Amino acid sequence: MSSLGKLVATCVAAGVVAAGSLFPIAGAAGLASNKMADSLAGTSADLIKGDLPSISTVTDAGGQPIAWLYDQQRVPVPSEEISPQMKLAIIAIEDRRFADHNGVDWRGTVRAALTNATSGEVEQGASTIDQQLVKNYQFLVSAKNDAERRAAVETTPARKIKEIRMALTLDGELSKEEILTKYLNLVSFGNGAFGVQTAAQTYFGVDAADLTVPQAAMLAGMVQSTSRFNPFTNPEDTKQRRDTVIDTMVQTGAITPAEGEQYTAEPLGVLERPNSLPRGCITAGDSGFFCDYALQYLDENGLSREMVEQGGYTIRTTLDTTVQDNVQRAVDTYGNPTAQGVAEVMSVVRPGKDSHKVVAMASSRQYGLELGDSQTVQPQPFSLVGDGAGSVFKVFTVAAAMEKGMGTNTSLPVPRRVQVAGLGSGGAAGCPPGQYCVENAGSYPSSLRVPDALAQSP
Repeated sequence: MSSLGKLVATCVAAGVVAAGSLFPIAGAAGLASNKMADSLAGTSADLIKGDLPSISTVTDAGGQPIAWLYDQQRVPVPSEEISPQMKLAIIAIEDRRFADHNGVDWRGTVRAALTNATSGEVEQGASTIDQQLVKNYQFLVSAKNDAERRAAVETTPARKIKEIRMALTLDGELSKEEILTKYLNLVSFGNGAFGVQTAAQTYFGVDAADLTVPQAAMLAGMVQSTSRFNPFTNPEDTKQRRDTVIDTMVQTGAITPAEGEQYTAEPLGVLERPNSLPRGCITAGDSGFFCDYALQYLDENGLSREMVEQGGYTIRTTLDTTVQDNVQRAVDTYGNPTAQGVAEVMSVVRPGKDSHKVVAMASSRQYGLELGDSQTVQPQPFSLVGDGAGSVFKVFTVAAAMEKGMGTNTSLPVPRRVQVAGLGSGGAAGCPPGQYCVENAGSYPSSLRVPDALAQSP
């Protein structure tokens, strides 16, 4: 029997338990010829070429951020904005033959399978950066629910075969530089940081382009286990892992032995705490009501909150911070934030022929979830929940009446009771389901002129 045949027989007899234990056999054949790659490269990798979920920024009229909205805290950057040290570090520790293979490291796959077969358990993996990109993309981006996320990382031959096929296709359609950049922009680095740019800011307060060798080595080492190698909770293991990456960079020739000794002697040098972006309108302070209003407006016009939280948009609003500050100061001075069931609110709308821009939106209550501190997230400028605005609406109903040609001598009917749809349910006793009923408090004539109705509020 040939050496290749013995290798195949050994793999089969050992009953390799690693996920995808059947491909080392095919991989061994792939070492002898390129036919394996041709036969596997049939699965489309188009999905992995799509945009990554990234941070959307809501700004005021002057372009200053009000709030950041995201599902995954990520700022994708092009290859030239990622330091060469970061690229060398991740290749050294995760896939040192990255530049040479065609998406799958067949030699490493066979070695890992033999090791796992001999030990009877999974001791080694053989996933290339291409394969990790496929798996992470399916887990972090493509999966829409827990079941799909579990399927994206399950240890079954079927999933591993699909991963290999997609990795081979991906390697044939994208350059190594593109694959590496996509990978570094995609993966999780822990503490809510996705992608190398966000990770660099989270741990060191620098851009990805400025990462040093020790910094890059720490981030590269964290990819294996972001929970274990967390510099804020487990600095000892994190430094040991970082130093392992540095040693590997010496072995691959990325840095010299002298540089390796110098870098391993350095402390981790991370920030005192994670440097994360605040998330959501809840962090927008006095502008929270306006931020929520802007998202509501977008949702009603086809851009859902889920789309905003993943799309990396810049949402420039009409909020004028000077007007907002003045209005908020007035409401804080004359309003009562602890009034039971009531908040004083004020919105300022700039007049115009073609548009009427909302430039300020203030409340006597803070935007927040702490009800005990009189905070609220009840939306402005209107809400069908809670107490209505009462007599404030009389100005608008009279204006509407005048637009329809009703003068001051117009007589209006004054019913004792009215029920309306679209304002929720309840109100006066005996109101039908889905209706809101209002009854007069007191006696009124059966009709009133417009000025009298405006004054008496029937």
